Formats: sequence, C-alpha cells, structure tokens
Amino acid sequence: MKSEIEILKEGQCEQVVSFYGAYQQEDELWLAMEYCSGGSVIDLINITGHELTEREIASICYPVLKAIDFLHSTKKIH
Repeated sequence: MKSEIEILKEGQCEQVVSFYGAYQQEDELWLAMEYCSGGSVIDLINITGHELTEREIASICYPVLKAIDFLHSTKKIH
C-alpha cells in the first residue's frame, strides 16, 4: 500500500481524484481523498431511471480516458 500512496502523492490532473494524506491508526490505514459528490455511474442510472444514451456514455468516458492518458504519460498503468 505504501507504493500506492507514493504514486498518489505525485502530480495529479483534474480527472484524477486528489489525495490529501494518509494516516495509520493501529492496524488500519486511512486515506484522505477528494470527495466526489456525483456518485457512481450505476447511481446515475438508478436516479434517472433510464439507460444512458451514447452521448452520456461519451461524456463519462472522455474524462476517464484523459485520466488514463495522464497516468500512462507518467509511466503508470491502472
């Protein structure tokens, strides 16, 4: 887990959730991360009650692909 924390400490892009710190309490490791209020894609589907359109899927995939591109450009794979 420590190597993941070191990766999280490195530079970020706006499509990657920000890392604020890590705290160890006894045998538990706590990570302080940016809060994402939007929820998951399945939450979105459940709230709207309909399947996503191709345009909605594209609007979700674009920032995900930008984040993967950023990680790959820094020699990281996800």
